[in-house]
Amino acid sequence: MLKRLQNLSEKLLQLARAESGIAWKSGDVNLGDLLGLLCRDHQWRSDLQIELKLPASPIIVSGDVDALGIVLSNLLENAIKYGSPESPIRIELSTGPTQICIFNDCAPLPATALQRLHERFYRVRPDSRGAGLGLSIVRALLEPASIDFSVHSPAIGSRRGFEARMTWLPITNT
Repeated sequence: MLKRLQNLSEKLLQLARAESGIAWKSGDVNLGDLLGLLCRDHQWRSDLQIELKLPASPIIVSGDVDALGIVLSNLLENAIKYGSPESPIRIELSTGPTQICIFNDCAPLPATALQRLHERFYRVRPDSRGAGLGLSIVRALLEPASIDFSVHSPAIGSRRGFEARMTWLPITNT
């Protein structure tokens, strides 16, 4: 019970930070290094296998390393929490455009549930261990950035699974 309250408090603080408008500072972020660090941390805390696929060359983006860390950590937590224990979590970083995809195996979500996932405190299963805040935090942190965020279930090109996709949009000068 104490662990659940601690997690809820942490998520509420993350959401408050994201919605305050002070969450996004710009600097260079090596996405491969950040993903590697987060994968090692989450692998250490879970029994699920995490497969990380990185390109040969580093991918550096302009962004807030703390905000991106919170976003990716929330997405990894969800993938671990709701993925099938027999299947690995897959994370792929690619270019052209810069994109991070996080996949986990599970039964596909109903379309109505998929549309509501970004709502605060919404959980597909009321008995789930989550607080229903992770994707609200992700959405709030990514709004000020030029990063498109989408979720798909089933995963693109599959009949099963869940996919979270972040795509860096080209910055236009208007």
